[in-house]
Amino acid sequence: MTADGSKNDLIARPSVSAGALWDPCWLPDDSILFSHQAAPSGLLRFDPLTHRVEPVPGAARLQYPKCSLQGDVLATSNDEQGARWKLRRSGTAEWRDLGPSQGAYPSWTRDGRSVCSLSQPSHRIDCLRLDTGRVDPITDTSTVQLAVWV
Repeated sequence: MTADGSKNDLIARPSVSAGALWDPCWLPDDSILFSHQAAPSGLLRFDPLTHRVEPVPGAARLQYPKCSLQGDVLATSNDEQGARWKLRRSGTAEWRDLGPSQGAYPSWTRDGRSVCSLSQPSHRIDCLRLDTGRVDPITDTSTVQLAVWV
């Protein structure tokens, strides 16, 4: 959509009526990543230059992408081991397993060094430092009424 709202284009439509497209995020190259809720799951990339939507290589089982300002991508994998976070650094094609999902609603810090999320059921906001793997508690949310869908 243009800034003034005068022109908008449909870039993707779920392939099944019960499906939904989730968590679009912008990458520095102006492409948009998003995931398909229904089978087949996987990350998709919209290229604004070609107006094509293509599957992201190596991300066929991933969902809910989160793009950092630096171009890194965090996504979630759900398999027999449960929900796990996967990380792809900018300029690489490999997805690194970060282990079990650290919480709900992950968001990148501005510097791209950490991912913060709502930790359930501990009622905290925690940040996972990607360089050390350390989880730092940021704040206790037990006394705050959060409007969340968990």
